[in-house]
Amino acid sequence: MEKPTRDEAYLFIQTPKRFVHTLMYDLKLPEDSKVNMTQLRALLVLRDKGDLTMKELGSSLGMIKGSLTQVVDKLIDTGLAIRKRSEQDRRQVKVSITDQGISLTDQADIRFENHIFENIQLLEDQEAEDLLAALKTLRNVSAKLEEKKHARAR
Repeated sequence: MEKPTRDEAYLFIQTPKRFVHTLMYDLKLPEDSKVNMTQLRALLVLRDKGDLTMKELGSSLGMIKGSLTQVVDKLIDTGLAIRKRSEQDRRQVKVSITDQGISLTDQADIRFENHIFENIQLLEDQEAEDLLAALKTLRNVSAKLEEKKHARAR
């Protein structure tokens, strides 16, 4: 099999994005939730990656500084995140998730899992099997790409 053309490579961007949108577009956060989806994404990144500078967080979220500042300020105002000086470089400020933020993201994970499970139940058996096989393939290919990138960087 030949490698994908540039036009076909666009599928690598569009397909996962569309799949996630289709799967998650009607997900509702709890009415009493203090956050919107963008703020929740920021909390999930902080929980999974640890303390980050604004630049690192913005890069992870694909957001520019001005928009990100509003997101982080809201998270701090609601007690879900804090700003603190880096231990290694006191000039550097990092954003950290609080215990309250971790609790919220853990609840969101359960809500996400239930929502995804409900959506997958809409598929026919063969479609669900095909989807699972495709996801396993993506996971395996992703791991191989990571290995190759790390090997090349050495």
